[in-house]
Amino acid sequence: MSGDSSGSGWVDFPADGSVHAGSRRARLAAAAVSAVGVALLGVPAYDIWDDTSNLGWGVAATLVENAVLIALALLLVGGGVWLSRQEWPERDVLLAAKWTLGATLLATGIYAIVILLQLWAMGRLKPYVLAADGVLLGSVAAFGAGLYDVQRRQEHRALTAERDRFRSFFEDTAVRIVALDHHDGGLSAGRENPAFEETFTVGFSELLDAADAPAGSAFDRDQFVQATLRGEPYHEEISVPPEILSPSTRNDDGLTDGRFYDLRTVHVADDETFAVLPDITAGKEREQLLSERTERLAREKSERERELEERTDQLEFLHSLLRHDVQNGMMVIDSRAEILREELTGRNGEFATTILSRSREISDQIDRIRTALDTLAEGTDTEPVDLTGVLTKRIETFRSNYPEVVVDTAIEDGLRAEADDILDDVLTNLLRNAVEHNDKEQIEVEVRAIADGDEVRIEVADNGPGIPESERDQVFRRGVSHAAGGGPGGSGFGLFFIDTMVDSYGGDVHVGDNDPEGARFVVTLPRSDDGEHDA
Repeated sequence: MSGDSSGSGWVDFPADGSVHAGSRRARLAAAAVSAVGVALLGVPAYDIWDDTSNLGWGVAATLVENAVLIALALLLVGGGVWLSRQEWPERDVLLAAKWTLGATLLATGIYAIVILLQLWAMGRLKPYVLAADGVLLGSVAAFGAGLYDVQRRQEHRALTAERDRFRSFFEDTAVRIVALDHHDGGLSAGRENPAFEETFTVGFSELLDAADAPAGSAFDRDQFVQATLRGEPYHEEISVPPEILSPSTRNDDGLTDGRFYDLRTVHVADDETFAVLPDITAGKEREQLLSERTERLAREKSERERELEERTDQLEFLHSLLRHDVQNGMMVIDSRAEILREELTGRNGEFATTILSRSREISDQIDRIRTALDTLAEGTDTEPVDLTGVLTKRIETFRSNYPEVVVDTAIEDGLRAEADDILDDVLTNLLRNAVEHNDKEQIEVEVRAIADGDEVRIEVADNGPGIPESERDQVFRRGVSHAAGGGPGGSGFGLFFIDTMVDSYGGDVHVGDNDPEGARFVVTLPRSDDGEHDA
């Protein structure tokens, strides 16, 4: 569309944004000035003819007499020719012609009035009076010209100061600015400031050709031109492709292709408008980031919901399998093993006893698995639990089951934690873990429980082989075990069960070193506000 004014209202004029003296109106105006000079050249020509024909003067004498008038007339003729060759805006050429024609008509009118008054009043002309009238006319014209020149100089100084202020802003601002001139129903791009030239590799007209309207923008080149010509403010966002951006401006490493600008217009005069282009790429990238993040979160949420639904279905299936098939099968094994133990003796009786013991361990394990599945699928409703009482009873049972183990305890009175009735199984697994994974001849277990701010902390330490630091983050995962032997205790489920339940209570569990040897498991639970706490 560059250079095509049809339909768009855009006219590609030279860089100063004006119609030059080469236009038809400018040429006619310059010719009018020369015509005035030619017409006035007739005055000295007539005087030369009169002097030589009627008065008998010599040609040289009359040429000397009229030399000044001839020079002035020729000056006007040459001035018109010179004016036609200047690369001035049309309005300046027309203004010069208007002043010339206007002054000529004014002087002619005044002298005509003076001559008519002399002829009417006295019946003859007084050449010396006419010459003096010319001096008077020149003095008045000089006074008026002087006043005009003073006013013009004052306005020029004010305009110069204003232009200097604007030039400083225009030159130094980082915002891209273009001066647009209005001419004969069209626009032309005038001066572009350094920020514009440093940003774009093309002019403003070509920039509008290449620009696109991003999402949410109603930018249209023709609408921009027409609104600007009407003096209406225009404000729309535009997207500029990277190929017309300078290398330092391109957004190659950004989230967007090219850059975005806020195209605004400021109408400063009837024939002039400023186009201002602030860079809004950063804001667009933030919008894109937010949009992409929202979309990603939505996808992740949908994926998590789908996975949760699948996991819930799997857990329900496993729960049903354990509750009906496996648990019922274990009940049959348990009852048959009880009968065999009563009826068999010797080595076969020992086998029956082992089967009964292991079947009951497996049943207990199944109960814990079912509890963990329920917790994973449905969560846990906690309530205040008497931690001191539960832990004290659990240690008594532990001592009776493992009389060979040395147990050292330090449990504060009145400890209450947010948990449920499964907390007893969690403590059981903690204590059992300290024994089953211990390879010492004399097993020692230390149990501590204290209040710690808004939490209660339970520590179970042993003198076993400990857990390497590289494996500590793994032991609470499903199927990972540090047991020395096999069997239910070595499946790794016990620690997974502990971690699952403690997490459902809003607590935490981790393992560290015991001094001088062994492992120390630390469980923290939310401290219950129900009841008094004795520190």
